[in-house]
Parts: sequence; structure tokens; C-alpha cells
Amino acid sequence: MNVAWRDVPADVVERSVVAAGFSPRFGDWHVARHDIYGELFCSKWKERIGENADDVSDSGGALSEDCFDEFTIWDSEESV
Repeated sequence: MNVAWRDVPADVVERSVVAAGFSPRFGDWHVARHDIYGELFCSKWKERIGENADDVSDSGGALSEDCFDEFTIWDSEESV
């Protein structure tokens, strides 16, 4: 999934999030306030935004290939 979203411009990701019914402020999302995953999610989301601002490559990618390498949320009921 990381690779599929790597080259999607940040504004497209943000519009898609809002179109899906989520708040445009990621801090309002449940996962951002989650006891276990919240801090990691917020840092990875901010890292994605920072990388997009620093990206001067021709690809225009908003996400680096390893941006979410350490960020995986498993549904506990499905992973049993």
C-alpha cells in the first residue's frame, strides 16, 4: 500500500480524506487520539507533510517509500 500512495500528491490525499467524510484536521481523527497508536500516527502524518514540502524531485511524490514502514494497525479480530 505504501508504494501505491507514494506518488499521490498531498493535496489529492487531503481532498480524498475530506471526501470520505473525515475532518480535514487529522488531530480530530480517532486514531490520532488513540492511546497506543495516536502518537505514532501523528508523527508519521506530520512527517508525510514535511516530506512533501521538502520534495524537490521530478516525481512530485508526497510520500517517501519508507514513510509508513513502522506504522501498521492490525484489526485484532481479523488477525486472530
